[in-house]
Amino acid sequence: MEDELKPLDSVIDGEERLGTGEGAGNPASADSKSGGKQRLKRLGVAVVVVAIFFAFVAYAGYVLTPKDNGENDGVIKATSDAIYAEPENSLDVVFLGNSAAAEAIDPMLMWKKAGVTSYVYAPNGQRSVGALSALKKILQVQSPSVVVVEADVFFSGQQPEYALYQVMDDLFPVAQYHHRWKDVTLRDFYAPVNYTHLSSTKGHIIRETITDTDISHYMEPTDEAYYCGNVSEWALSAMIDVCEQAGAQLMVVSVPSPAEWNMQRYNGMQQLSEKYGFAFLDLNQANSQMGMDWSTDSRDYGKHLNWKGAAKATHYLLEYLKSAYDLPDHRGDSAYAQSWDDQVAAYDALLEAAKSGERVM
Repeated sequence: MEDELKPLDSVIDGEERLGTGEGAGNPASADSKSGGKQRLKRLGVAVVVVAIFFAFVAYAGYVLTPKDNGENDGVIKATSDAIYAEPENSLDVVFLGNSAAAEAIDPMLMWKKAGVTSYVYAPNGQRSVGALSALKKILQVQSPSVVVVEADVFFSGQQPEYALYQVMDDLFPVAQYHHRWKDVTLRDFYAPVNYTHLSSTKGHIIRETITDTDISHYMEPTDEAYYCGNVSEWALSAMIDVCEQAGAQLMVVSVPSPAEWNMQRYNGMQQLSEKYGFAFLDLNQANSQMGMDWSTDSRDYGKHLNWKGAAKATHYLLEYLKSAYDLPDHRGDSAYAQSWDDQVAAYDALLEAAKSGERVM
């Protein structure tokens, strides 16, 4: 019986089909698989190294962060950060801003006049993204009825990089407190952050200097509107959302400042107020009602208020808040004695010293 001869090319094709699969026996294929495993291994090692690095940086930030807010503890924003020493859920109003707000709004005066509990969280140079970050942190320990943001923060530092700087500060406090490495003690490695030192001025900065301010071009009428910028508008919108989730009402106020504020800024903020539906109060348009005297009420030619101007602005703002919001009077309530009644004497001493021309803060 004769075998039928097969063509050579069919024999070769058959042998290829009998292989173990595509590329069977191909050294290049094996090398490719081995190389892929090596790349995955290197990637895994890199991820672990990066994770360890960031964990180390985060822990270093924790170690370097002051664990209390005493005079010698090294807190950078000591006056503002003393808000975290206030009893939890004890504040009716939280004010946010920068030095313009800190020097114009006097929470202790509001307490003495109406029993309203409030705090000004307004470190020097704070911008809108910083105010947003502070608001989120404060609302973890306080439940105010009203959050008042001073408008100047929306017109300062509008560049996107400031948002990045704030994120880095929030995630890695080591950047803020790296200078404390010489002062670290064993307690810094394990103790929780627990601020215990109250501010007698509740974040307010009392200023004694008196200057004469030129107001010849102050609040000149115009239809022009200044836009605060995309970053600040985003921060404002986020603040509104955060307040809604916390059950607080947000309003914006501009404190008297001939050197910084004008009708263009007012028009721009008024447009945002109409767009988002928040209350906006411009104290720069209430000079006569407040009784402002620009020959005596500013410490630096109309940029910031001194103790005289702050008292006038605070009185007016207090009356507005009382009429617009249902704020309780806590005077006589023993629960507020330590944080408020016991701080009045220290506050009064500072104010009297400022009135005599002494620098107190």
